Amino acid sequence: CRANCTEELCGDGIVDPQEQCDPPDGTTCDAMCMSISRCGDGIVQAGEQCDDGNVLDGDGCRGDCSIETCGDGRVDMGEACDDGNTANGDGCSAMCAIESCPDGQTRNQQGQCVEFVDPSNPNDIEDCGCTAVPAQSSGTSTNSVGLGLLLLAALFLRRRRR
Repeated sequence: CRANCTEELCGDGIVDPQEQCDPPDGTTCDAMCMSISRCGDGIVQAGEQCDDGNVLDGDGCRGDCSIETCGDGRVDMGEACDDGNTANGDGCSAMCAIESCPDGQTRNQQGQCVEFVDPSNPNDIEDCGCTAVPAQSSGTSTNSVGLGLLLLAALFLRRRRR
């Protein structure tokens, strides 16, 4: 009972101590006068790291109410890269800036620094002492070059026999 001797009821338009909202509207307040949690309502609730009142990315709080941080594997506004860690020397710095690759390395399609392999001779790794990383094809593979050389040799031999 309230101080004015009226009964505390959900739906009477007065938020009582056991209620989070009143009246129920089905959108933000349920039939038990409890707040309906949703990302973007400006209230940080269970399962949310942040809630800035909108569902826009790029303002520090993502549309899914998770905090935008360097090292979480998602490239956010202000980040040039995000490789899922905050280690330096792997192509993406601890500040999510692209790093230069060390000598003898190149950047792969994932943005990581890997040992350079000469695409014209992918099996020759003796000079650098590194492990071969398959190079991206530039349209001519070693097999097609080998096949071309084999055809040229066959033509040459055929002409010599005549």
